[in-house]
This record gives sequence, C-alpha cells and structure tokens, in this order.
Amino acid sequence: VAILKSLRDCERVVRLYDYEYVRKDQVLALVMEKGDQDLSSIITAAIKKGALDPTGVKFYWFEMLQAVREIHEKGVIHSDLKPANFLFVDGKLKLIDFGIASTTQADVTSVFKESPMGTLNFMSPESLQLVDHEAGKHCLKISRKSDVWSLGCILHHLVLGYTPFQHIQSTAAKMTAIAGASYVINFPEISDPNLLDVLKKCLQRNPNQRPTIQE
Repeated sequence: VAILKSLRDCERVVRLYDYEYVRKDQVLALVMEKGDQDLSSIITAAIKKGALDPTGVKFYWFEMLQAVREIHEKGVIHSDLKPANFLFVDGKLKLIDFGIASTTQADVTSVFKESPMGTLNFMSPESLQLVDHEAGKHCLKISRKSDVWSLGCILHHLVLGYTPFQHIQSTAAKMTAIAGASYVINFPEISDPNLLDVLKKCLQRNPNQRPTIQE
C-alpha cells in the first residue's frame, strides 16, 4: 500500500483510490482503478491465431517501457514483471501488483532480499543467486536491471510465443538454467534484427551489461 500511495501521481500505475485493513479478519481491502484487459490474455489470444504482428509487438513493448520507466524514476523495483501484471486502462498499459516491489534511495541502485520471489519464467539470474551481505549473511541482490531481464522474457514471449525457459518442466532444473551461466539461451532468427538485438541485450546474465529502461 505504501508503494502504491507513493506512485499515485504516476500515469502508468493502476490508481489506488482507497484502502481499509480489517484487523479482526486480517484482510486488506483495496479500491483500485478498473482495467479492461491484461497483456497475458492479449498474448494468449494472439498465439492461438498464430503470432503477434511486428507492429503489435512494438506497440506493446513501447507501452511496457513507458510504465516501467515511470516507476524506476520513482526508485521502485517491481520484481514481478509479467504479462498478467500489465493492464490496459483507457488504451494505456498500466502496472499492477506491487506485492513484492521494493523502493531504493536516490543514491542506491540495489536492494537485498532474503529469499527468491516472483514468477519463475520471468525471474532474473540474480534473483536466484545468493551473494554475501552484512555479517556473513547470504542474500539476493536485486536492482532495476532485474526488471529489464523480466521485460526481455516478456518480449521473447511476444516475439516467439514462449519465454526463454518455458520448455524446462522441472522447477529445480529451470532455476538452475536461469541462474547458471553455462545454460545458453537459444535465440532463433527473426525478421527484425533490431528486435533480436534488444532481446539479447535485455537477457544478458550480467545485470551490469543490460541496458537501462531509458537506453
């Protein structure tokens, strides 16, 4: 709720109008802006027909970039970007579900989390890799670049009809493939070389090598 309140003036975030916490039932009720259709249902319908046309891919990609750019400029890392969390409202794609989002200070680029959270097919390698933190504690180091990886997975889904690790059925094997540098992501040839270049840049395993949203 605190993050949603801090993003109330963002055009690309579904608006929070009011909320109430019912303590005896331990229920949090939110009154939010109503959306029309999420991106997941749009992609599913398009795949059934064959594939999204290049114009559609570029439109949805631009809309997603606008939404994520806005929250990154506010110091918010979403951490669970996936098609179901982008919602069309009056013709604009907006972000929903900030349940595992984090905020960063102006001079800080990363946050530390104790355990992996998110939707596995869209999770970045670093969101599954433990690193040393204070007092010998192992944590996961997450940054805005983690959201860029997730966007790359969504773009892969838009262009090719599936996410990079979707074919791996076992959860453990999928986590190993995402986190392990030895697993090579296969990029089939596509007609637009610029789109292929963006895909490869977003899905760099080293977060420092991924572009920012502005780039």
